Amino acid sequence: MSRFPIERQMEIISLLQNQKTVKIENLSRMMNVSENTIRRDLKLLESKGTLKRIKGGAMLPDSFIQPFQIRNVEFKEEKALIGKGAAKLINEGDIIIIDAGTTTLYLAKNIEKRDITVLTNFVDIASEFYNNNREVKKLILSGGITRYSTHSLIGPPAESFFAQVNADKLFLGAGGLHLSKGLTNANMEEIPVKRAMINSAKQIILLADSSKFGKVLLSQICPLERLDCIITDHKVPLQIVDQLENMNIKVIIAENEHLI
Repeated sequence: MSRFPIERQMEIISLLQNQKTVKIENLSRMMNVSENTIRRDLKLLESKGTLKRIKGGAMLPDSFIQPFQIRNVEFKEEKALIGKGAAKLINEGDIIIIDAGTTTLYLAKNIEKRDITVLTNFVDIASEFYNNNREVKKLILSGGITRYSTHSLIGPPAESFFAQVNADKLFLGAGGLHLSKGLTNANMEEIPVKRAMINSAKQIILLADSSKFGKVLLSQICPLERLDCIITDHKVPLQIVDQLENMNIKVIIAENEHLI
């Protein structure tokens, strides 16, 4: 049975995570497509930093980051619930920062307030408001260097922008959350922008599905003590929730379209 390109690419990544290397001829036979089609898939995934092509196949690079399109379909239900829960924390008149990420995009999709100012470095969030004619009081895109694999804007222009603003709430994303190592991310280039966002907001709210808990990635964003609130899903162990709340971090579980 033929697959859509994104389905093939997700399967290639899954195989790589298990096997570390894959061969073009095996992928071609397994997916019932030509070797040239597989080569095009591998070339695309390599351009996003997801794999490294080698003679006759591909291997995982030293630093593995899934492309945005693939991360966006993982834990989709959990992210949707987290986004709905986060939107309920926004009040009319708020100035909010929305970080780049697949979960924060679900927040943008669920914002109903209109008398708000939205600051973001995430191209997809600007598109979400523009394409759906959802007008807010003010929508400001930070500017910066485009990072294609995450659809985010980074670098000195983005860092400078967030260093000059004052926000009521930051809705932050992260690749990993660990009780002693704090918040971490696989991509070092995004860290300075995230830190500038954190320093510019009164309240720091992390949006993170349960798959992020216990992970420690390449670069630290900040210690957990900087967080005021975490919105996550019901799969997070209660023991971890208790430990976070003992650190004076409010934990909100978004489940079945209600906040618990």
